[in-house]
Amino acid sequence: IDVDQVRARNPKIIYARGHGYGIKGDEATRGGYDFASYWARGGIGMGYAAGDGSYPPLQLPAFGDVYGGLTIAAGIAGALVKRERTGEPSIVDVSLLSAAVWQLGPNIVGAGVTGQDVPRFQLEEMPNPGVNLYKTRDGRFIAFVLLQADRFWSDFCTRLDRTDLISDERFATAPVRFENRKECIAELRSTFAAADLAHWENVFADFEGVWDVMRTAREIHDDPQVIANGYLPRTTDTNGNEFALAGSPVQFDETPLSLRCAPGHGEHTDEVLAELGYDEEQIIDLKIKSVVL
Repeated sequence: IDVDQVRARNPKIIYARGHGYGIKGDEATRGGYDFASYWARGGIGMGYAAGDGSYPPLQLPAFGDVYGGLTIAAGIAGALVKRERTGEPSIVDVSLLSAAVWQLGPNIVGAGVTGQDVPRFQLEEMPNPGVNLYKTRDGRFIAFVLLQADRFWSDFCTRLDRTDLISDERFATAPVRFENRKECIAELRSTFAAADLAHWENVFADFEGVWDVMRTAREIHDDPQVIANGYLPRTTDTNGNEFALAGSPVQFDETPLSLRCAPGHGEHTDEVLAELGYDEEQIIDLKIKSVVL
C-alpha cells in the first residue's frame, strides 16, 4: 500500500515510512533490523567497543527500534503542525541508519573534521579521572561526571578521605592529572574498592558534583525517582495480571500518561464490520470462510 493508494481515499493524510537504509541509493530496498542497520552500519556498536581488538558489545533487544520509533513519532508531530499551518500533508521518512547517524552525530562530525575516529580510551586511562566508573567492594559501579574537574577535586578527595591526593603534585590540577591519569585512576580505584556501595552513597549524598550508581533493569522498578514521576505506570491485562510498563518519556502538563490495554486479537472485528454495514449473517459467513476471526 503506497502513498498514492492511501491518499486516493484521504488526500490530507500524513504518510510515515520506516526503513533500514533510507529511500535512496543502491540499498534502499535492502531489509534491515536495528542490530544490523542501526547498531552495526550506523557505527553505534563500534562507538561502544573497547578499542582493544575484542568483540564490540551486542545490542540490547529493540535498542535501535525504540529510538527509531520515537524519531518517527517526532516526525509525525512536526508534519501535523505543518498541515495545521499550511494545509499540506507530508511524507515522513525515518530509517534506522538515519537514526544512528543522528544519535552518533558528535562522533561522526568530529571524525569528518579530524579525519580519524574519536579515540576510545580504556577505563584505566580516561583523560579526566573525574569522569569515569569506579567499582565498590561489593561489586557495584558508580559513574562520576565531574566535567569541571578542578572545581570538584578538593571536595571529591576529602569525601574519599584521600586529602593526600589534593596536595600530591601529580594530581593537583586537571592538566597534571591528565598526564598522570593512569596513576590517579589506580589510586581512586583502590579507594572505592575498600568500601561497599552503601558507604559511598552516604558519603556523596550531598556532593555537588554529578554522579550516580549503575543500576540494573530490575532495580529500576524500585527507583524512587521513577516511581515519583510515573515512569513505570502499572496496568492489568484481561486475565487480571498486574504489571508495569515503560511509560512514554514525554509528559504533558506534568501528568504521566495513563495506560489502557491493547485490544485482544480480533476483539473488535464484529463492531468494525457492523459499522461498515455488514449484518450478522454476513459476519458469520466471513468467519466461516476464515476471512476474519
